[in-house]
Amino acid sequence: IFADRGYENEEKQSVQLLRQCKTLFYNETVPFTEETKGWLSNFISRSERLESIQVWGAHAGIGELVMRGIADGLAASSTPLTSLEADKTVLNAAAMMSLAEVVGSAKSLQFLSLEESGITAEGARSLGSALAKSDAAKLKMLFMNGNSIGSEGAAAIADALASSQSEMNTLELNDNDIGPAGGAAIA
Repeated sequence: IFADRGYENEEKQSVQLLRQCKTLFYNETVPFTEETKGWLSNFISRSERLESIQVWGAHAGIGELVMRGIADGLAASSTPLTSLEADKTVLNAAAMMSLAEVVGSAKSLQFLSLEESGITAEGARSLGSALAKSDAAKLKMLFMNGNSIGSEGAAAIADALASSQSEMNTLELNDNDIGPAGGAAIA
């Protein structure tokens, strides 16, 4: 971001700019490495106003790095993150564990979208564990359409929401093969 704006050697200006940033967007056209993960974590930890993170189309392995960077950054930040979108991003089990940390530490998170991200029942269980904590009670909208959580994953999320003081008012789990058992758990 900063290199594109000519700030690569001007730390003071880049720090001032990033502290004011409200939205961070990443798409698969930008190479993502361990070094980039460190930059992402540092960016988030130093941000004072970051409200929204949007990750689109990160392929296998990259989703894990992106989520780890976000989790590490939020752990060291008091930024008021309210929205996280990771649609069409491959979120394997390790990525979902990092995402669970994000959900647990982002106390102001209200909107989470994880559509078409390859999430399985195991990933839904990780997310459910985070949702069950009172710190995640502010989440109002969760979109997980087009994954593979099945009835077991749907039940894990439903159990978590039932056991927490959740303020959830929108839950979308379309195209997840949840079947009658998953539907009954949610109802």
